[in-house]
Amino acid sequence: MTVGRLLPWALLGGAVVAAFTVVRSTPSPPPEPSGQPQPVDGPRRRPPAAEPDAARDAGEMSAVEWRDFHIHLAHEQCEEGARILNRLEGRPETDPQALTRLSVCLNIGNVAWYKCMLRATSADDAHVCAHRFLNLSNPP
Repeated sequence: MTVGRLLPWALLGGAVVAAFTVVRSTPSPPPEPSGQPQPVDGPRRRPPAAEPDAARDAGEMSAVEWRDFHIHLAHEQCEEGARILNRLEGRPETDPQALTRLSVCLNIGNVAWYKCMLRATSADDAHVCAHRFLNLSNPP
């Protein structure tokens, strides 16, 4: 086959890849509140304002958290999150026990998890962050 015959196919393939990249990188808007009636026991209670965000259990995400949840992290922020986890659990910052969390972060880490880790003041707060924003029911 000649270059003249392959060029249109190569351009078409490049256009398809570019289109998928643009569609995947566009964040989806947060879900609109539906007109559903509230449960019988009333609306879900929010924690008091004095309680740090990292200490909240797995409740609904705010609009900012929802947006941040869909923004992927760079490896530097994942490494910083692993260092924070080690520090909160009383280990040296470069302890290899956080490698599992680091690999999860590199795959599905997001800005909401990173911001939560920056606010965390204890290992329990860090585990809450992992449960809420990395979808881990059993964090390491």
